[in-house]
Amino acid sequence: MNRFTRALAGALAAVLAVGSLAACGEKKRKLPEKQVLDHVYKYETKTLATYDEVKWDEDAQKDFKGYTEVQDTVLSPAGYAYRTVTVDKDYNTTAQSVSFGRFDGSDPVTVDTGLPTGSGDAVYFSATAVVPQGLAAVMDENRVVGEQKVDGETVPIYEQKTYLRIYGFDGAKLSETEITPALFGLADTGANGYFGVDRVITDGKDLYMTLRSDNTEATGKLFHLGADGSPKEPIALADGGDYYFQSLYFFGEGKLFASYYDQSGGGSTAFILDIATGKKTKVERDSFPGGYAVLYNSFGGPDGMYLFDSTVGVYKLDTDAMTQEMVCNFLNSDFIFSSGSMSYSNLPLASLGDGRFAALRSSTKKGKTSTQLSVLEPADPAALQPKYIITVASAGYAYNFEEQVVNFNLSSDEYRIKYVNYGTYNTTEDYTLGVKQLKADILAGNVPDILIADESFSAADYMNKGVFADLYTYIDKDETLTRDKFLPNILSACELNGKLYELPTSVYIFGMMGEKSRVAEFGGLTMREFADKVAALPDGVKFVRDGDNTRDQMLRMLFFINYADFINRADATCDFDNDDFRALLEFVKTVPEKSMQDDPNFNSDTFDWDAYSNMYKEGKAIAQISGLTDFFGFENMSYTFGTLETDLVGLPSRDRNGYAFSATQLKFLLSAKSPFADEGWKFIRQFFTDDVQTSLEYGFPVTVSALNAAKQAALDKIEKRAAEQKEGTGEVNGYMVGDNGVTIPIYDQGTRYETAADVEHIYDIVMSTKKQLGYDESIYNVIMEEASAYFSGEKSVEEVTKLINNRVGIILTENR
Repeated sequence: MNRFTRALAGALAAVLAVGSLAACGEKKRKLPEKQVLDHVYKYETKTLATYDEVKWDEDAQKDFKGYTEVQDTVLSPAGYAYRTVTVDKDYNTTAQSVSFGRFDGSDPVTVDTGLPTGSGDAVYFSATAVVPQGLAAVMDENRVVGEQKVDGETVPIYEQKTYLRIYGFDGAKLSETEITPALFGLADTGANGYFGVDRVITDGKDLYMTLRSDNTEATGKLFHLGADGSPKEPIALADGGDYYFQSLYFFGEGKLFASYYDQSGGGSTAFILDIATGKKTKVERDSFPGGYAVLYNSFGGPDGMYLFDSTVGVYKLDTDAMTQEMVCNFLNSDFIFSSGSMSYSNLPLASLGDGRFAALRSSTKKGKTSTQLSVLEPADPAALQPKYIITVASAGYAYNFEEQVVNFNLSSDEYRIKYVNYGTYNTTEDYTLGVKQLKADILAGNVPDILIADESFSAADYMNKGVFADLYTYIDKDETLTRDKFLPNILSACELNGKLYELPTSVYIFGMMGEKSRVAEFGGLTMREFADKVAALPDGVKFVRDGDNTRDQMLRMLFFINYADFINRADATCDFDNDDFRALLEFVKTVPEKSMQDDPNFNSDTFDWDAYSNMYKEGKAIAQISGLTDFFGFENMSYTFGTLETDLVGLPSRDRNGYAFSATQLKFLLSAKSPFADEGWKFIRQFFTDDVQTSLEYGFPVTVSALNAAKQAALDKIEKRAAEQKEGTGEVNGYMVGDNGVTIPIYDQGTRYETAADVEHIYDIVMSTKKQLGYDESIYNVIMEEASAYFSGEKSVEEVTKLINNRVGIILTENR
């Protein structure tokens, strides 16, 4: 799924209803009392290792010299461990080690594999755990012990062995046990079979392993070893089947949490096992408020079971009542966890008991990546400095703002940000509960000081209710972040009656992408001209491929992108009873009701995917409703259009300029009633400084300087690429010429490489986009409900547009 589709899916995911609010003429409220926040932890952080940042972009790969990085982390109440791997320029692993230590501030101890110990040998850590004695390391060794001839070629003979080695915290090896099927009472499946350790965990005393083996007797079992490696009675977790474990850990007094996935079709299963009694308590999807997150994001310790949310904090789980209660709020504690774990199978948190936690994080800044260990413990509320609380809330998809929250909090002696994530109200059955709760709070007069919205939220719903402030008031008072610092077309498109209630940090540009000469014929048209032109296409030619969009998706896209053509929120009026909207419905009717994958007769195995992929190249399809996310937007769509010379034209619209944008990451609104509005603007303005605007992950920045910088960076990259091709060190006719002069063939995927002219063209598109994608699920539902009668042939297009106009008009009047 491309970025445009993800963005539009997000834009169409939720609805925010409108409520009446207090009048806007009331006097400024008295400042509330200073407060301290709940669930605050204090922490100390130690940097364990720092290496050069590993980059995988085009430039880095052309000058690839290898890398060193931390790949796996392990935490337990006894200590921490992390694996470090070094890879050379030929992608060969040349070194591997595990470092481990206690939570007492001492430096970690490192154990090396000794790789390589001989030509062709391979030795690596396959699983680790930290136990009271030190490190329990499972090491796989593939040693070359001879040679043999195969089809006339000499190949090595390997001896494969697996060992469990226990190392003390001083690095000394305490014991070694060879791991074989016989150790666990299993039959060896022979030379063609396979056997190995999948993972190792500890209950604080002994070790437990799950195995990878073609011996069915090993499936669904947890194999028990003493601290010295001696085998004990295994624990049966599942009967038969083809399983892999998703989560596995001990907690409390002799309890085990296990979740596994049945690859034969049984889905996920989770349960809590009392080791002493053998009692299993099944954990259903709705057993805990967090839903299925408990299968992947829970962890245990001596004081119980916890649920981890990297954007919120840590919850204590009551496994008897099946409830959860927050114990640590990360942002209240000025702790950023979104950098996350470096492990696929282990969470980056561990409970140490007494309410304390340990966390392993990865942080990348200025070309260096660091592995950091933090130990968190509850802060004494009496020791916290009371401050004025500024509430920042979000109900949609909000990310990449935690650093600014922490920076603001640490730099102010008077104020601090409290983040309220309404998304925590959502459930697997209803993802709109957070939005509904936000609406209820607004109706009750509890408007957040700052609202972080996504593309699904529109200030137009509240413009006549005095809820949100005109941001021009603060921009015009700002000495450096003045109006001329922003893209003028983006500001203008966000205005409502000349006021700026919302401001996005970055934008996507939407339109229709296709082969340049063909799609150009469909740009700059009204909806009627567009529909008539599509209707006149010859047999065998479609405007969009049948598999790209359903009728519902197409109607959503065209309506929301042309929202302002049909609805005027400023005066609460609409105009659907016109030829443009009738033409829109006529075109949408030609789009299949369901995707081809929803056809019960569709067979993916026999479907001609090559013919489908070549429809644009062969002229059997014209365009795809798509978007630009950066200055390499045409190149990024090569997976759809191959080497075709592509272009993005505007969608059909009344003003013939059908480009539209939506917020990519964050969109800010400021409460008109906040007693901390000036401080709120200080927080918001952080996101429009050059430091932030020039480091956005996705989308085009909305400040002039940052957009110009992004444009220049793209031009520089293209110039460098051309120079490398000229010098013979880049991509040349499907080959890569390395520094050593060896020509290496690469698989040509049919890339349409970006040019300097493309960058200038995209810049012009960004600067000429003058409308923002609108959004209103309640109005769309009316349109789809009435239009369905036209699509099915029950009513004429004239009848349904009149009905839509009447019903939407009533909604707008009621919500005014």
